[in-house]
Amino acid sequence: IFWSRHGIRGLTAFTGGEDTMRWAEHARRSGANAKPCILKIVLGLTLLYSVVNSVPLPPCPEETPGLKAHNTPGGQQINLEWISSLPFDVVVYWVNFEGGEEPAMVLSEGMNAFGGTYPGHAFRVRTYTEALVMEYTVPMMNSGEEPKVWVKPCGGLVQESAGHPQLYDPARNEEFQNLVHDQYAPCLGPSGNWSCIKRYTFEEFQARDAEKYGFNPGEGDPGRAQTLVPSYRPHTDASYTAHIAAIPKVSAFGPGFLKMTIPDKLRNMLLPWYNNTKDQATPHEIVPGGYMNEDKIQMHRLNLDFYSDVRMLIQTEMLSVMQWWTQMRLRHTSTYGVRIYRRDAMLINHVDRSDTHLASAVVQIGQDVDEDGGWPLEVMLGNKSVGEVYLKPGEMVLYEGAWLRHGRPMRFKGTEFANFFTHFAPYDWNGPGGHPATDRPLPAKYHGYSPWRCDTWADVPGSRAACTVTDTMESVWKAKAIAMGEPDPYEE
Repeated sequence: IFWSRHGIRGLTAFTGGEDTMRWAEHARRSGANAKPCILKIVLGLTLLYSVVNSVPLPPCPEETPGLKAHNTPGGQQINLEWISSLPFDVVVYWVNFEGGEEPAMVLSEGMNAFGGTYPGHAFRVRTYTEALVMEYTVPMMNSGEEPKVWVKPCGGLVQESAGHPQLYDPARNEEFQNLVHDQYAPCLGPSGNWSCIKRYTFEEFQARDAEKYGFNPGEGDPGRAQTLVPSYRPHTDASYTAHIAAIPKVSAFGPGFLKMTIPDKLRNMLLPWYNNTKDQATPHEIVPGGYMNEDKIQMHRLNLDFYSDVRMLIQTEMLSVMQWWTQMRLRHTSTYGVRIYRRDAMLINHVDRSDTHLASAVVQIGQDVDEDGGWPLEVMLGNKSVGEVYLKPGEMVLYEGAWLRHGRPMRFKGTEFANFFTHFAPYDWNGPGGHPATDRPLPAKYHGYSPWRCDTWADVPGSRAACTVTDTMESVWKAKAIAMGEPDPYEE
């Protein structure tokens, strides 16, 4: 009965003792049949829970003296899958050829991640407090084998992690708030010096100089991009849009994006690092999908995979920022860059992956632009309006890219424009196909749906890119808001 009424959350919420009695009382008040047989089931499950959790965990390992990577003759590169059964995040370190530890990845709770490596290479897994969870040395593999490494609890790590669900250090709350920019500061002087958000009504958007935007003939994928504005060249994706209506808001306030300064700890490292290493950038690979014109305009990339300490600081700092912004537990899903755009580059408006890119950031770390060459991130807003977010090095924009259409359809005027992207998702989010369903209320941690996610200029009648909000989806969310005494989000 309780399973049918409350699902797995109800079954996993109790821990025995007084909690069991409160659980049973909640069942009674909810209308569940609290006959003795049901109470026996409750008490039996509680006893089972207690027995299972009384089994002592194996002790955590001691560090192996002299552990270091070595090359195994005949060893081929393999793609190693890391799988965590821990209730908290850990860091996987590569133990290099001298025995030093270099951070390789953050392994989020209950998740898996892949990394390329070779037989003979060694790894250590540690908590954020540096406690050792496990060591692993890659063995020789048969051809075609797909190895997996399971990271399991040990010793007192579960108890140690009791405080880890804290989203970010509360002492940083004021710091993060002070980094937020005035979102309505005027854009004054030559655009090459702008740090602001310029907004256009639909009429103003239609009147922009169309020659500055979109694919030139022969660029990109002609089947992907479209335009409904006379004289505009194709500059908005019309293919990957079906999921937009089903993506919930993860930021508690605002229109789904936020312009701010990079935290000092990260900015003071990133800007000198980029200026000192940008000469090592290599030609950018072709990005699948036909979203950009990099097949005609050469870009470059400074690969963060080769700078593990930089990547790790980005992941840890940005996780704190993103969890402050969303006020929910997130998992890091991807960090990519540094991408260095060159003159005449462009990127069509689009939305990101629906399973992994719900909370993202574009972090600006370098640029050399013409006097009038400010190059904005364009965001497509409600009532068919448009925003242009202009950044300077040391600034960033947080955005909800899985439903907020965004891009850089304006063609770049300058010699260098460098940024990277980092992406996160709620830790238990697997995409709109299964959680949450769009015909029932969202879990409370989400912040509804953006009322104008399907009210952009790309959603006008006849558009191949249009998304649709169903009557069921809209009425369910309205009903929930009214029941909670909140204002109607479609009126807000």
